[in-house]
Amino acid sequence: PGPAPPALVTVISGALSFSIDGATEEQVAEAVTAALMAFFGVTDVSNIRVTVRQASARRLDSGERRLALTTWVVTYQVVLETEQAESARQVAKEANSNTTSFAYLLVPELEAAGVDKALIDASLDVIEFAEVTLATVEVDAVEQVFTTQTTTPQANATNGTNGTTWQFSSGSQRRLSRLLYSHYGPVRNLAFSKDGSALAAASDDETASLHELRGAAIESSSFIRLHSDWVAYVAIGGKYTATAGMDDIIYVTSSECSPCATLNARDTQALVFTPDNGCLIAASGSKLLMWNTSTWNSMEALSSENGEPIVSAAINMDGLLAASSVATVSLWHLETGIASRGFLQSAEQIRAGFTAPCELQGLTIHADGKALAGYCDSRVYVFQDLEPWQEVANLEVNIPIHCLDFSPDGKLLAAGDEEGTVTIWSTADYADAPEKMLNSHGVLSLKFSPDGEFLAVGDVFGTVYLLDAHATEIADSADAPEETVVRRLSALGDVANTTDNETVKPLQEIGDSGWLVYVSPVESATPTMLARSVSEVLTLDCSASGLCSTGSEGYLAKSCGGYGKLSGKLPSTASSERSSAVAFGAASNESAADSWLLELDTTQLEPGLHYLLCVDLDGTSQTTLSPGQSSALQIYISPVLPADVQTLEAVEDRVIQLQCYPGSSCSSFAAWHLIDGDCGVPADSTFPPTPMVPSQVSGKLEKATQASSWKAVLDGRDLQPGVHYRLCLDLDGPMHSRHWSGDTGLQVYASGILALSPLQILTTQAEKLTLTCSDGGCPPQAEAWLAVNCEEAPAAAGSPSATPPAAVLAAASGNAAEVILDTIPPTAGQVLELCTDLDGTGAEVLQPGRTLLTVYLSGVAAIADPWLQTWDGSLALECASGACPSGAQAYLATDCAMSGMPGKAVPSPRAELRPAAAGPSVMGADTSDGDMRTLAPDMRVLVPGAHYRICTDLDGESGPFPAGYSLFGVFVTRVRPSVSSPLVQQASSQTLLLDCDPVSRGCPLADAEVFLAEDCFDVPPGLARSKLHAAAPGPGNVQRRAVVLDATSLSAMRQYRLCLDEDGKEAPALKAGPIANIFVSPLGAVKPAMLVAGATRQLMLKCSFGCSLETEVSLASRCDGSAGNASVAGVLGPTDGSGWQRTMLDVTRLEASRFYELCVTDGNSTGASGEALFLCPDVTVMEAAVYAAPLQKLSLSCLAGCDAMARAHLATHCPKWD
Repeated sequence: PGPAPPALVTVISGALSFSIDGATEEQVAEAVTAALMAFFGVTDVSNIRVTVRQASARRLDSGERRLALTTWVVTYQVVLETEQAESARQVAKEANSNTTSFAYLLVPELEAAGVDKALIDASLDVIEFAEVTLATVEVDAVEQVFTTQTTTPQANATNGTNGTTWQFSSGSQRRLSRLLYSHYGPVRNLAFSKDGSALAAASDDETASLHELRGAAIESSSFIRLHSDWVAYVAIGGKYTATAGMDDIIYVTSSECSPCATLNARDTQALVFTPDNGCLIAASGSKLLMWNTSTWNSMEALSSENGEPIVSAAINMDGLLAASSVATVSLWHLETGIASRGFLQSAEQIRAGFTAPCELQGLTIHADGKALAGYCDSRVYVFQDLEPWQEVANLEVNIPIHCLDFSPDGKLLAAGDEEGTVTIWSTADYADAPEKMLNSHGVLSLKFSPDGEFLAVGDVFGTVYLLDAHATEIADSADAPEETVVRRLSALGDVANTTDNETVKPLQEIGDSGWLVYVSPVESATPTMLARSVSEVLTLDCSASGLCSTGSEGYLAKSCGGYGKLSGKLPSTASSERSSAVAFGAASNESAADSWLLELDTTQLEPGLHYLLCVDLDGTSQTTLSPGQSSALQIYISPVLPADVQTLEAVEDRVIQLQCYPGSSCSSFAAWHLIDGDCGVPADSTFPPTPMVPSQVSGKLEKATQASSWKAVLDGRDLQPGVHYRLCLDLDGPMHSRHWSGDTGLQVYASGILALSPLQILTTQAEKLTLTCSDGGCPPQAEAWLAVNCEEAPAAAGSPSATPPAAVLAAASGNAAEVILDTIPPTAGQVLELCTDLDGTGAEVLQPGRTLLTVYLSGVAAIADPWLQTWDGSLALECASGACPSGAQAYLATDCAMSGMPGKAVPSPRAELRPAAAGPSVMGADTSDGDMRTLAPDMRVLVPGAHYRICTDLDGESGPFPAGYSLFGVFVTRVRPSVSSPLVQQASSQTLLLDCDPVSRGCPLADAEVFLAEDCFDVPPGLARSKLHAAAPGPGNVQRRAVVLDATSLSAMRQYRLCLDEDGKEAPALKAGPIANIFVSPLGAVKPAMLVAGATRQLMLKCSFGCSLETEVSLASRCDGSAGNASVAGVLGPTDGSGWQRTMLDVTRLEASRFYELCVTDGNSTGASGEALFLCPDVTVMEAAVYAAPLQKLSLSCLAGCDAMARAHLATHCPKWD
């Protein structure tokens, strides 16, 4: 068939330049070679040749007159497989427009080469990464392309006119022998194959790398580039490699297919193969999802014991599977071959889990299956199966931990932390362990090799190291002993430098530096954050230049024209790289002079990134002026949907809720922090990346229950009360540079007020509220006010406003404060927010904020009785003047609606409050300023013996005001006392008759209990209760019940509640409530039994207890004041020798021939004494006797109280009125 075609390779040629202080040429050559290997994915160092030339130093940015920064110009040639050529061209093109990706790799290599880290951080500036050229050549012709000849077997450093050329071989293992492979993003996860022949790494750069190993040497490498987001987990099982990404997809690949399977798993937290490679397991939510590796069909999933989301999972070679969730570890034992037989969750296969002290991360299982370990923050917990599982070690590292692994033989436990330290303990005693330092770069992942000889480590810079697992320390200097040095599988050799120390001559003539400077016409722009929408507006200040016009155009872009050169005109279509250009619009007259508006469509921009504000002064259609970057302005595209200010109280476990745009990169890796000020903007070429504004209130996002919903959990006690904070978000965390922290647009107000009482008040000018404050939450100058919306400023003193004025808080006991507030002019029926300004409304440092506390403005001033009888069904209410207009409604419910939300139960339909007949106030007070109303609820739906609130909706169901609690409630009763004014003496065994509902509800059941108390709700322990007993029917055959009461412990001259508990003390369903007021009367006897009308009369009383010289008595139609016609009260005189006391009563205003209640008053309360006196006319009988015969004439002389309608009769005893 003829000779085989020659093998072809591609040679990439390119150039780059960077400036740095304090580096030698050898260090530059070494670092650039290693960085290019990682950048292009080269595994054989002999396939790279670099030429290094030192350019002239450039002045410091500070303007000091000295040369400090040396600029290095590097040209290079790289040999690649032909199929890698296009991918290499693309990554070089990206680095040309943004040098960040290459700088990210160069930083750790400069440090590894011995350049001081402080100098790297302070002075490294990657100036340019030129686009590359590609040439396809035969393998045999590669040396002809490499134009410089080597001078030593291991390395070459030939000094030519254009610099020194360096080429390294793989002959020795020293400082350059660190790196296994460098990703562009942090390495999140590592996995060895079970025979140790392969190692896989998962990275934030959306790739995974797979390396075939032979001991510490690399045989070949391949890359998995299927994901559209970070690759978080990787696992190797037989011929398959599985990767799980933040795009919620698991890809399965092999040398035969890519992908071999595409599986769906949301928010994957772990990925493992079973020991027989027959099953792939992924932790997703609260489930362990399982797939058969023969068919990739899903199998029966396992669930965590408590149903909470699983945060970590691990499996050992014996099939012990562990998964941790909130403070719980679940365990299963999987039998060999479960893939072929299917998985049955039998009792033998499940091992008892246990409770952990926290949400364990990074689970790892001991080889014997008798121990496992996990970490929380900076502490490692080790548990052992002692039947049951028990904690046996608690190891403090003092630095947040990111990864954990047992060695295959179980003798070692390794942990990696965010400061780059790998700590290894002996599991024999977990004593102090040696630490292995890795250039102070955060360690995110580690894994022991199956033979236990090596420990693979992945860091935040994308570097994978292979450590000697048995070395006592890790060398950090170039001359360290060879046996302790970390091995880099891409094994670069020793470096030889034959460059002569040639002096660089200073420039003799002025020439073009190659740098262009853009003079921006825009001085500032607000805001610095935009949402993702079709119409976002920036206000631009052009007052300094005065050059902006309606012909000017602006847009947002990642680059306005590159570094050191101007780009061409703006493309016509928008993309994630830039928005469409739009013309400036004139701002309103209220804005500053020469202000302009830029209305942008930001829907194509990537949330979470900062974009430059680019300006083309003469518009993109003109070619005279090119677009340029507007000063240092950077605009952050928020990944979070706009929302109102959220208020957090100063207590622990507070939650900020946020909704991310669909498709944005919100994830559990995103870091947030709260800042009192601006979130800041990213600096140019800052490495390693750090949070832009340090803050003690920070953390990682946590997934909420709904899609695209996330939450930030914090301790509210870390916030300063009264301050408005901005929520800043870094989507890829503070250690990565693709996203930087930016202003989400969400604000958080730290409230110093924790609670408020009461929650319902009347519309008056002086309502006192009691506030519960956090520490420092109610400073002396703090002010509060009530408003429909806290954005409304409080009224100034004496000025008309829809919002009441503010008042200064007055300190009370402990952390309490009091404030007296006006609730006028707001209308009754509204719900008002409590607003605060903790440095006072006159200061400007702190702004007003919401407390999340509300009060309901009730229009009801009083009710007649706190009980509602089932057969009566009407309530009498007194409204504040004008508070209950026509159409006002009320209903009874266990909980009223507040803040527009429905109540828990509305058993009675709404009913209109109807005007009541004019009469005395329901509370016995003047009603000239009030309005009487009656409410007739539907009694058929109310439960006897239950309590209900009177809920009012004062503008009706169709009005904007919500329904709320009126401050009053009622107890529904089906019994009442048989007399209108019941009373008892201060004695035991007093019988009281109760009438039952004569219409429909009947009498309470046998469990019902009755007692006397000042308050039916606050009952002293041990208070005597009495059962109801059957009694003779009353008038109209009404059913009655009798109750025997003991009043010996009650005070005389006081009124008590007669309380009914329908289901008794032992039953919790119904609570006791009032059914009547009972007065404890002090009187034992009264004489005479009647008084004569027309003058001041003497009355003699004998008190059994409780009377004094201040006690007053009077006659009235009703002692409760519900009827008129009362006599003038008389004070009791001193007691005579027989125990009688005298009083004089003026009865001239009373109507004769009627019975009146004898009322007793002690200055605090008035009640019926139990006696009724007849007021007879002032009559004199002329005859002393009559005959026992019909029509006997009796002559009467009547001085008062007689008229033509008067009648008389004779009886042995005149009956009382009742």
